[in-house]
Amino acid sequence: IRRVRLEEAKRLLIETDRSIADIARTTGFGQQDLFSRTFRRSVGMPPSEFRRQHHGGLWLQDRDGRN
Repeated sequence: IRRVRLEEAKRLLIETDRSIADIARTTGFGQQDLFSRTFRRSVGMPPSEFRRQHHGGLWLQDRDGRN
């Protein structure tokens, strides 16, 4: 079950701009700190770093395309 939750979290991190706290709740982890610890142990990096690497940095831009 945890693997399925983490795969869904990865998808949401890549495909959406939802907050990490919201993704934690949506995927059944409840609290962001539990999600972040579990994610880091499983994936080898925190959710924020995973998002940065898989978004190519584009998620950091605002709606006008500025950083």
